[in-house]
Amino acid sequence: MKELKDQIRQQISLSSLIGEDVALKKSGNFTTGLCPFHEENTASFYVYTDHYHCFGCGAHGDAISYVRNTKGMSFVAALKWLAEKYNLRSAGLEMDSTALKAWQSERRQRAILAEAQALFTKNIAADGGSNLACRYLRQRGISLEQAKDFGLGYAPPSQDLLLAHFRNLAFSENELFASSIIQRGESRCYDFFKNRLLFPVHDEYGRLIAFSGRALGKDQVPKYKNSRFDKSATLLGLHRAKATILRTKRVIIVEGHFDWLQMALHGFTETLACQGTAISLNHLRILQKFAKSVILLFDGDKAGIDAAMRVVDLSFKCPTLHFSVAFLPQNEDPDSWLRKMGREAMAATLSEAKDLLSFAIKNKMANAPSNGVAEVIRKDIAPWIKTIADPLQRATILKTTAELAGLDWRFLASHLKGNQQSSQVARQAEVLEPEQTVQENLAPDGLEQEFLAQTYFCSPDSSELDLIESLAKEAVELSEVWERWTQELLASLKGGNTPATLPIDAWQSSKLPHFCEFLGAIRAKKEAFRHKHVFPFERLKYEFARRNLTRRLQDLKRQTVSFHSSGMELGSEYGLQLTKGLAQATKDLENAERKLRNLLQSR
Repeated sequence: MKELKDQIRQQISLSSLIGEDVALKKSGNFTTGLCPFHEENTASFYVYTDHYHCFGCGAHGDAISYVRNTKGMSFVAALKWLAEKYNLRSAGLEMDSTALKAWQSERRQRAILAEAQALFTKNIAADGGSNLACRYLRQRGISLEQAKDFGLGYAPPSQDLLLAHFRNLAFSENELFASSIIQRGESRCYDFFKNRLLFPVHDEYGRLIAFSGRALGKDQVPKYKNSRFDKSATLLGLHRAKATILRTKRVIIVEGHFDWLQMALHGFTETLACQGTAISLNHLRILQKFAKSVILLFDGDKAGIDAAMRVVDLSFKCPTLHFSVAFLPQNEDPDSWLRKMGREAMAATLSEAKDLLSFAIKNKMANAPSNGVAEVIRKDIAPWIKTIADPLQRATILKTTAELAGLDWRFLASHLKGNQQSSQVARQAEVLEPEQTVQENLAPDGLEQEFLAQTYFCSPDSSELDLIESLAKEAVELSEVWERWTQELLASLKGGNTPATLPIDAWQSSKLPHFCEFLGAIRAKKEAFRHKHVFPFERLKYEFARRNLTRRLQDLKRQTVSFHSSGMELGSEYGLQLTKGLAQATKDLENAERKLRNLLQSR
């Protein structure tokens, strides 16, 4: 792992990596641009040889932290992503022959899709915007330039345009078929997409994985034809919206392709589309990594209301997300509403979004027969209320339900006691099979081990909960299994539980032997962990700071040696920034060490 980290820091051009997302301007031995981590009009984001720093918001890090923060990846996932992107190899990431073959096949599939995308986008612009796809886009208020910016493409009515194009390339018929570029007939092969406007579909890391084609012929069916991919685990536009979502912690979910496109064009860049399929638990689990608030934006008809109601049960399995729902007027969707009314009307609609659970309860009550209210409460609403972890929200929803039913809330509360804790544990135990890798099987050590142990034994009434969450987000370096457990621990604390009081099988990784071994080890050393200091996370904060500042200082010293050996002028802007950075890092490290000493002495 250390070998790969060193390769990444030494061999990857940080300015090239960041330059894929940020317009950077060369200035001496560094580049500058607008910070991707906060809104600004004047460039305060500096990219040096081995690190970046924003003098506006303080964002700082290397290639690994940049990928983690912009793509929402875990530490290990970021290493893997960078290793694949830059063809780096490490003993910690070596693959067996089966895995290597699958990896090579996947790379060839991506090459096929990239080649097809280039041809599709060339087609849409080939005749200056007079083709059928461009005429259709203009009818929906979208220019050729906007279409090109979003990577839209055009597959003409030809039966074998792609097939002919790929004949001269080194790809087999089976590979083209597996990539949904061609399909097989009884006597010959022909193009998978014909006479369609094509939307490129990317995974959450920005990799092109499929196309979705909108029919352009009047009688052409189906209306949308998709490459073979899992729509239940893919959200259209996530790779473009991720930076906004990470910054605002808000995501807007719409249903259709053009709904998403118009929302993005009108400035709602945190919008994603479920591409006409029902929102799934996989969708929401992806969003948990980036957002805190989800607004469902649906048509105001029965289908839209039904779509919102289907999300309610799923929402309980994602306790870190808050769900609200906004409905448009009858016979309107986000696409038509924006074209008719504009951005301000849409912003007003979103500002009136209602809490999803409150809406769902009112909808259930409003549609219950006069003699069936009790049954609706017993069968539908009571299980919802029992599942709510937050006591304040649970009390609020209970009172709302009681008022709608014409009941005294105390009477209703008395009938909801009993299974609260078991329901809560069951929700936390809902599992998503973790990816098992060599790195994830390794138990955390050092500061990471102590952080997990201290969190596990922490009480929900601790004054350090905000600090725990901050450390988990900014300082701790964990693989995916342990990062998921960290989020479960935080959810447990926020739900009013001490994690250590829950049974082992309450955790989603409880079937993994290495997880159980680690948990058993820290339970056996409970006293050692919980009594190191009266404020363990405050101490960990300074220890993490000391570790990270030591790394920073070492990087700056290496950079200083390179600077002096290069013969550059000491008074150059880069030299001044380097000198200033060294002084500040030294001061910050001394300050962190002093605070840590004072804290330990005050025990």
